[in-house]
Amino acid sequence: MKKGSFFAIFFAVLWSALCASAAEDTQIAVNGKALDFEQPPVVRDGTTLVPIRPIAEELGLVLVWVGGEQTATLWNDDTLVRLKIGSDEMVVNDETRQLSMAPAIINDSTYLPVRAVAEAFGAEVAWVGSTVHIFYGESLDATDRASLLAASAAQPEVKNDHYFYSQRDGKWGLGDGSGYCWVCSYAMLISNVKGEAVTPADVAAFNSEGGGSGAYMRSHGGIVERFGVRFVQALDSASPYFARYDDWRGATYINASSDADVINALKEALDRNPQGVMVRYEGYPHTMVAVGYEGDTIYYNEPAYTDSEWVTFEETCLKNYELTDISFIQAITK
Repeated sequence: MKKGSFFAIFFAVLWSALCASAAEDTQIAVNGKALDFEQPPVVRDGTTLVPIRPIAEELGLVLVWVGGEQTATLWNDDTLVRLKIGSDEMVVNDETRQLSMAPAIINDSTYLPVRAVAEAFGAEVAWVGSTVHIFYGESLDATDRASLLAASAAQPEVKNDHYFYSQRDGKWGLGDGSGYCWVCSYAMLISNVKGEAVTPADVAAFNSEGGGSGAYMRSHGGIVERFGVRFVQALDSASPYFARYDDWRGATYINASSDADVINALKEALDRNPQGVMVRYEGYPHTMVAVGYEGDTIYYNEPAYTDSEWVTFEETCLKNYELTDISFIQAITK
């Protein structure tokens, strides 16, 4: 093996181990049977990785691990799947497929992305609550199977434990969605903090009490109280980017005269509030949720579009505005 290839694999494995967060509450069930793992599944960038051997045994697959090549090969009578540690490609028979997350070695165990592997063998996968259900063959009652798949489809998207809602999604009953950005942003952030889904429909229903518009935020303090959370300062008072805090709507105003100031303020706010912070631009007006950063790039969950989870500022509907047009940010805690 070339030295460069060795170090590429080494750092990919090291990065996987550092970034993967244990998900002890996550359960894996095959045809309704919960599996036992010596080491828990992990979640990395929204992808669930699991020690693959117990699942392979339950699905009746042959599993061969070649340590020298860092490859795992699984097969049955119809399908052969080959994966390599640190590679985001999987070979299924003669077809190469892209993985959302590369396999990794964590605590001396080989972890593979559970959904991709299961679906490669024709299984169906549904995430319901904290359980990943794998349906393989016909051993599970068809009614139960359909019910769990439907429940999984109804759940919101979650990435890195950050909920995503689009105001354009018709299932929330928001008409064409216009004006519901703050509703969706509250729903996202409250869900992130509580760790359970509070939908845009729930927030809109609160706003509609007394005959008002579902889109208009009738009470900022009232909405957090209704769902059992509270506002907090998004920035420390000692931060050079902190200007003032308005507790009426939990607004932290920032000192920012440049894009770099806004970026640094948001990075500080996200370090302090990893569940995310709402970002308000009143000149437009528009609200979205800052959910993470990499280097000096801030990522947002943008409710204006249906496919705008973890996007950059230039990909949001505010792309024609400046970062410094920001009005204030809001943070929530339990």
